[in-house]
Amino acid sequence: LELLGRIWGFLKYNHPEIAKGYYNWDYELFRILPDYLKVKNNQERDNILSNWINKYGNLPICKECKSTSNDAVLKPNLLWIENSNLTTTLKKSLKEIYKNRNQGENYYIKLHPNVGNPDFTNENPYSDMLFPDDGFRLLSVYKYWNMIEYFFPNKHLTDKKWDLVLKEYIPKFINAKNELEY
Repeated sequence: LELLGRIWGFLKYNHPEIAKGYYNWDYELFRILPDYLKVKNNQERDNILSNWINKYGNLPICKECKSTSNDAVLKPNLLWIENSNLTTTLKKSLKEIYKNRNQGENYYIKLHPNVGNPDFTNENPYSDMLFPDDGFRLLSVYKYWNMIEYFFPNKHLTDKKWDLVLKEYIPKFINAKNELEY
């Protein structure tokens, strides 16, 4: 589930077709989740993930895409792609998405003018769900973790190594027994 959450957020903010808001990305998670939970080995998992990614179309080569500057203050940590036990093909696919990533407007994230703070206006907060089912609780930890991962410049100052937080909190969110615990 940790890997799925990382890939879900990575695609949300980087895949050009997804970043345009053509898909309800929350519900796309719910569409893949049942099959993902049934996988018996890494090869099955990677096949499901590859098919999921391929569903959103071939990426055109981005001729205007700029590399992330080495001195950029806020840049994603994509070491998890290389350090994961994903197939070479799936790793290559994720790297190609990043290389040809959306660098224009993004449906899910805008930056406030003159300030640059993130604005998640198009995120559905599901505020009518005070104690959502475990699927929506998983979605909420995925959303929160990826917002911090990609847009919080001070995550290195938190009291925990941010890379470890998603894995730690997935079971806490899923297994919450009531609204207060959630």
